[in-house]
Amino acid sequence: MIGLPTVDDTWAKLEQDDDVRVTAWHPLECHLADVAACTWALLTHTILHDRFSVLLDRPISAADIARFTYLAAIHDIGKVNRGFQLKAQPGATDTAGHVSPLIDVLDTSTPSTARNEIIGALGLADMLPWFASEDELCDWFLTTIAHHGKPVEPMPRFRAAWWSAGPDRAPVETIARTVSAVRQWVPEAFNAAPPFPSSSTLQHAFNGLLNLADWLGSDERFFPFASEIHGRFAWAKTQAIRALEQSGLRVTAARASLGTERPQFGRFVDFADANHLQQQCYDLRAESGPSLVIVESDTGSGKTEAAFARFVTLFQAGLVDGLYFALPTRAAATQMFRRVTRMTEKLFPDAARPPVVMAVPGYIAMDGVEAVRLPHFRVQWPDDPSDQLRHRGWAAENPKRYMAGTIVIGTIDQALLSILRVKHAHLRSTALLRHLLVVDEVHASDAYMTQLTHQLLRTHLAPNGHALLMSATLGNAASSRYLDLAPLPPQDASTAPYPSIAYRFGSATGQVECESSGYEKSVDVATRPIAGEPEAILSEVEAAVSQGARVLIIRNTIADCVGTFTALERSLGREQLLCVGDVAVPHHARFAKTDREAMDRAVEDALGKNSSRAGVVVVATQTVEQSLDIDADLLFTDLCPIDVLLQRIGRLHRNPKRERPFAYKRARAVIMTPASDLNDVIRPGEVLSQHGIGTVYEDLVVLEGTRRAIDGTWVIPRMNRALVEQVTHPDRRRELAQELGPTWTSHWNYIQGRYAADCVMANLNVIDRSKPYPKAHVPNMADERIQTRLGEGDRRVTFPPTAGPFGQSLNELRIPYSLARRATAEADDEVVPAPRAGGFSFEWGGLHFTYDRLGLRLTDDARRLDG
Repeated sequence: MIGLPTVDDTWAKLEQDDDVRVTAWHPLECHLADVAACTWALLTHTILHDRFSVLLDRPISAADIARFTYLAAIHDIGKVNRGFQLKAQPGATDTAGHVSPLIDVLDTSTPSTARNEIIGALGLADMLPWFASEDELCDWFLTTIAHHGKPVEPMPRFRAAWWSAGPDRAPVETIARTVSAVRQWVPEAFNAAPPFPSSSTLQHAFNGLLNLADWLGSDERFFPFASEIHGRFAWAKTQAIRALEQSGLRVTAARASLGTERPQFGRFVDFADANHLQQQCYDLRAESGPSLVIVESDTGSGKTEAAFARFVTLFQAGLVDGLYFALPTRAAATQMFRRVTRMTEKLFPDAARPPVVMAVPGYIAMDGVEAVRLPHFRVQWPDDPSDQLRHRGWAAENPKRYMAGTIVIGTIDQALLSILRVKHAHLRSTALLRHLLVVDEVHASDAYMTQLTHQLLRTHLAPNGHALLMSATLGNAASSRYLDLAPLPPQDASTAPYPSIAYRFGSATGQVECESSGYEKSVDVATRPIAGEPEAILSEVEAAVSQGARVLIIRNTIADCVGTFTALERSLGREQLLCVGDVAVPHHARFAKTDREAMDRAVEDALGKNSSRAGVVVVATQTVEQSLDIDADLLFTDLCPIDVLLQRIGRLHRNPKRERPFAYKRARAVIMTPASDLNDVIRPGEVLSQHGIGTVYEDLVVLEGTRRAIDGTWVIPRMNRALVEQVTHPDRRRELAQELGPTWTSHWNYIQGRYAADCVMANLNVIDRSKPYPKAHVPNMADERIQTRLGEGDRRVTFPPTAGPFGQSLNELRIPYSLARRATAEADDEVVPAPRAGGFSFEWGGLHFTYDRLGLRLTDDARRLDG
């Protein structure tokens, strides 16, 4: 025990060795000062100053900031209770937490003497002028104390023994002494000033602010354990500003580095001049907010650069402190991370460049550098004597604080977790308020996701936030809803400008017609009833590949993807197929993360827009229709909704400068349909599924409308608007269902009912910010259990490092919900792999799985394919 410190005062944080002996400790008063200082700094040195002014419905005053700071300073005061302090003693029993024991003091069944003593020591009566009523004071107190990611309501579980005085400590007296010290830190909090408005949204935002301040103020990199309490708050205020600067939360230097003149477009992209769409987006005025911009343009027209240009405008004007780029898939996010990192490096000088964080769970990446996760929640960045990476990468180290980054690239799921009834949603939401929120590939075919996106925008824009949506094929009905406008009738919608930029700045709306990027392509489109016969395309694929053409085949389901791949493999050489190393593979989602990254690189090597490779075929699912910058000569694809089909066709002839085989100088798309008419797969209401029809894509009215539009030559992007409105406009869909007869009308009604039900489900899963924070129920479950995408429920299994099909060492796999739902309820998340040729197998939840070059699948499926 020699050399170990003695805990001789009320502590807030401990470090303990393997024998649970205290090796270092941090006084409670110092921790309270650290978190209070971070709260003060966030409200005075970031854009949250402006956002909270809107939430307060008045300019935030020094008294307001002092009151928020004071509340933050008492957030952990429940740690004085005996049960919590006992945790410093090895082997102690009957220990307690620090949130519920204090919150339970407000339960009406709490013994009045003890209750009154604690409430009196807290000085709550002196805080009453800050609020409109005593009830609101209680709500704010609960909002402050319940700072661990979810509301906690008072319950009849109060333990007087945890608060009783004794020879070793006096918890109630400690509360009074601590409160007295806190009052001296921020005396302005008790000056005469207007009370906080009766606003539940302000409570929710403050809880998120407090969570962010607590995470920052608890990090020993910025706030090391103290041995001296005196003067801690003054020191912590200076240190908090430094922490904001080092982590990227304070952007003063980055903003100043841009100067007063607007940067030229070539300063942040690899070309000197912007096209018309990009320049128009860059020239949009910088309104104080709220602002919503919708950019509609064809694939490959430079929407990403247009969105970054909008960020530059708002950032330089001091209207946002950062950017969150939300992508539809993990693969798209990893690719965008590289692109945005390059633009950021070009725009900002090294000394003032803000960190670029990748918000994809499983990665710890910032500025193109990856870190390694260590035991005990530690993270190791590459050798960095100055510790700069450790500070700049702070937001990247934990998914809960991704949004605290400056420029953040991730999936839409991470943004949606800021509004769902999951733990730490408020931390994400308040941190996100600092950013221009960019949502890429917005579409209207998924009711659940669409409704969640609406709710996300409503929360984000309300306190003068800024957002930008990008889509190649959104449709007027969807864009009008986002902009809070009445939709146009079908004919007017079909002739509306495209490409275009629509916007809402406050209550003012408008639209900017943009010139096309200048590259139009004629695409010959035709249907063939061969969706169930992959052999029917073999001869054509072989002929195309032999002439040096690049062929892309996109199937709606993994089963069809793998089946088509194996059929092709029997007739083509390995060098003509997509390969990782020397292993031929299909491209779909059921691969381990590291293997999927290798496959993405292989696809870009084979079909990349600037790749010189020829005579190759890639068989894939939807994984390539948005995420990868690829250029094919010939496309085979399953029937899918028109907007998705246009995305897939966007992979054709993407690079106008690439030399193509003579027979493929004109783009061609073959749409593979079921052998039978869609009438034969529809039943009253529901659908008999085949080739993704009825499962992946449930709305047969849209599919039938798409099938009817496939005839002859499409000129892209000139026809995009008319094609999308012809098929997806609600009036056109209803008219087609009525034309096709009662069975289709029944199906239309079923789809409309499902749409409404999905919207209701989305609303039920969203935090109700119209209720006070303590009444906003958050289930006691992990983040992923309320899905960002309806129907998701994937499971993760781990195992000792094992060689995968491409020779990389793997230690985890995701089992998709479609397979996981068949497992026994008690399925363990640790498995024992059994190596086999080209991969391994394992048992999980009563199911037998194979993982090899064809991906993860049930072993029975593997035997069927191998046989």
